[in-house]
Amino acid sequence: MYEYFLNKFAQTCSQEGGDFFTPPSLVRFIVGILEPDRGTVFDPACGSGGMFIQTGHLIELQRHAKPHQRGVFHGQE
Repeated sequence: MYEYFLNKFAQTCSQEGGDFFTPPSLVRFIVGILEPDRGTVFDPACGSGGMFIQTGHLIELQRHAKPHQRGVFHGQE
């Protein structure tokens, strides 16, 4: 639900010359290739936190663990 509204907001902003938004499907693809499952996850352009959300989903689904137990998340806007 969060990603749906974020996507709608990004579409509206892009029509007005707003900020760049990476679609969730692309972020899922990147996370699927990198498979960050432990350690430090750093997103230098976290804006909406999509990379963190998708990494959390990956850790929960593949490692059956809570994301905060497997890593530390850092971001910068």
